[in-house]
Amino acid sequence: MSECVYHGELMSVEKQDNSVLLELKIPQNLYYFQGHLTNAPVLPGGALTHWVLEYINEYFDVDSSLFQGFKGLKFQIIICPGYTLKLKLSQVPKAANFLG
Repeated sequence: MSECVYHGELMSVEKQDNSVLLELKIPQNLYYFQGHLTNAPVLPGGALTHWVLEYINEYFDVDSSLFQGFKGLKFQIIICPGYTLKLKLSQVPKAANFLG
C-alpha cells in the first residue's frame, strides 16, 4: 500500500450562499482504514465528523472550535475504499448551526 492520506480526494466543490456541496473520492490508502475492520474496511464515523469540522472552517466564516455536538446525526451509508460521496453542509441563516 502506498503512503497513507488523511482525506478523500476532492473531486468538486459547489459553493452557494449558505451551503457547500463537496464530492469526495475515498482512496484505498486512507489512513482511517488501517485496523478498522481489516477484511472489510469502512470509514469510521469519527473520521467523517472530523472532516465536517475541517470543511466548516474552510468554507464558512465559523470557528469550529466552538462546536458543541451534532444534533440528529445519522450515517446513511457504509463508506468503503473507492466510494465517491457527496457531502453537503448547510448553514442555518444568522446562526452557527449546520445541517448535513
